[in-house]
Amino acid sequence: MIVIPPEAYALAAAAFLFGLLIGRMLWGGARARADRLAAELAAERATVADAAQNRLRLEREVAAGRDQIKPLADEVDRLRRDNARLSARATTLPIDHDRAIPVALPDNARADLMDLRLLKGVGDKLAARLAELGVRNTAEMADLSPVDAARVDGDLGPFAGRIARDHLQDQARLLADGRITEFEARYGTLERSA
Repeated sequence: MIVIPPEAYALAAAAFLFGLLIGRMLWGGARARADRLAAELAAERATVADAAQNRLRLEREVAAGRDQIKPLADEVDRLRRDNARLSARATTLPIDHDRAIPVALPDNARADLMDLRLLKGVGDKLAARLAELGVRNTAEMADLSPVDAARVDGDLGPFAGRIARDHLQDQARLLADGRITEFEARYGTLERSA
């Protein structure tokens, strides 16, 4: 029979207690880290949820802003047309050259609004190619059916895809309808492309 000295029992008990202590420290540290990571994850999820709500709120505000711009743009365009009619009638009135008075375009300026080069993304070469394909002005561009627009777009050679990508029909419709303010709000200042 083997006799185990009492010191061995004490050493085994000390090793067991030391093992329990180390295990507790390791388990407690891992548990604390897991709790901290869970709290960080919850905070990040809350941030993502807040960002999603903020995005939806901003999208609603943008939509509301667009809805408010359209009637205002219509009113500005109506006022421009009225001003153009009045200025065309008032050609016999004396002009005060010392005052800077904005002058509206006369009625014959509508022909200039037919120029394809007014559309953003259309220069001389694209306008010439469109004219070769039978689209000579903004009114014709606006009146293209979806089938005809796809046919013309496919026949543009190096400019293929531009009608859809540059929203040329939408731009042309705004100009054809005289919605200059809305055109400028969506596509920039109305001027001929070089």
